[in-house]
Amino acid sequence: MISKEFQKELKDLIASDDIYKINDKISKIEVSDKKLFIEIIKFIINTLTDNLKVEDNELIDIWRNLKKHYWLLMEKLGRDPGISVAVFDYFININKKMNSPILVSNEFLESLRNSAYHDELTLTYNKNML
Repeated sequence: MISKEFQKELKDLIASDDIYKINDKISKIEVSDKKLFIEIIKFIINTLTDNLKVEDNELIDIWRNLKKHYWLLMEKLGRDPGISVAVFDYFININKKMNSPILVSNEFLESLRNSAYHDELTLTYNKNML
């Protein structure tokens, strides 16, 4: 199980959009604890795709393919595409698990989730929360 502290650390790394930092953080875990590594990859993919359905047995291959795709994009574009763009492109054009995605900022998505459970005027829980 990934601790809340480690989840926050991963979210900060994901927000930095730097695959090098993410890879440095998790590469030792890949060797030492496969089960935890799979949970981490699932967390990263779910964070970047808002819970795209991916089978656990696919996660390690998907992560390796995502990294390869990232390097390929960087080479073709001549610049760092960032992990977010690489994941988006990979799941649309290579893996094809996404069809008709909508690009939304994390801030907007979070506010939308909050408004589903809180009344904006009174800031109390609404009927959806009951």
